[in-house]
Amino acid sequence: MKIAFLVISPHMPSTRFRVLQYLPMLAERRVKFKVIAIEPSRCVPGMKKLCQFGHYLRVLVTAWRYDLVFLQKPGFIINRWFYLKLLFRLQKKVIFDFDDAIFLDYKTGLARDEAWLKKMAFILTHSSMVIAGNPYLSKFSKKYNQRVEIIPTPIDCEAYRPRHYRPADPIVTVGWMGTESNLPYLFTLIPVIQSLLAEDGIRFLIVTSPTAKPMALTCDEKIVWKTWQAETEIEDLRLFDIGIMPLLDNDYTRGKCGFKLLQYMAVGIPVLASPVGMNREIVQERINGFLVADHDEWLDKLRALCADENLRNRMGKAGREIAIKKYSLGNFSGPWISLLQKVGAREK
Repeated sequence: MKIAFLVISPHMPSTRFRVLQYLPMLAERRVKFKVIAIEPSRCVPGMKKLCQFGHYLRVLVTAWRYDLVFLQKPGFIINRWFYLKLLFRLQKKVIFDFDDAIFLDYKTGLARDEAWLKKMAFILTHSSMVIAGNPYLSKFSKKYNQRVEIIPTPIDCEAYRPRHYRPADPIVTVGWMGTESNLPYLFTLIPVIQSLLAEDGIRFLIVTSPTAKPMALTCDEKIVWKTWQAETEIEDLRLFDIGIMPLLDNDYTRGKCGFKLLQYMAVGIPVLASPVGMNREIVQERINGFLVADHDEWLDKLRALCADENLRNRMGKAGREIAIKKYSLGNFSGPWISLLQKVGAREK
């Protein structure tokens, strides 16, 4: 069987953790595959349209030649009706995979325009199988297609491990790691961060790739900004003593899969999160962390964790055990591969 994975970019978190980390296991089973970015990486200035046409044509030809197409979060194709319809005409076996509420505007949480929703409905209706990252996304998908499987975004607990030892450091590091598009959620905690850092023995580490930083989070030497890199991601996570995941509560954020929390838990640190969507399931109150709803709660729980190393260690250990038991890559790789093989074996 030959599988073509159509992705936005190999560097996107959803691609890395919902496609790329499974590929070594596919190779072990002698399954042939190809990963294709569905937007061209670069185009000659002045020839963008011709470049895009040539690239899209190669994508479509590959989709036609392979036994199965795995469409991970549509990028260009959902905005190009002609190519979208042609893809499903050329290839009858398509698995559509998504882990965010892409049918909503991520900035407002409101429904996208009618044209976008029409194309989203087309993809869901015509896919041979839909893989949703959580029940919220599954429920939406089943409006258009009953062939839906829920597979969370798993964490590789063999790669994401705690530090072998934690040096005696009187400074407690509260950390946040994420993409630039998620920074607005962190910025909702600016008053909490400022209050917390007014106290001794606490620093804040933000790992991301921002183009702009708010003045309130750059004028304090206790706040460290570090550029995210895939090569140093795990080591950066190990610098945290506490991991946080604030969110607004709206229809879009309820579709998030909480993967950031799994990264924190796998490296053995306690978590604090907004009680939104999958966060409610991942965080077991007072076991591996706390769910916190308002600024007073954020400040209170952060202070409690910063002041109690034994509590941090206990919750961090419990969090890693939960990650291994419920969310590890080993738990989901077999079902994921079997699902692909099952769809790929069907008659066109």
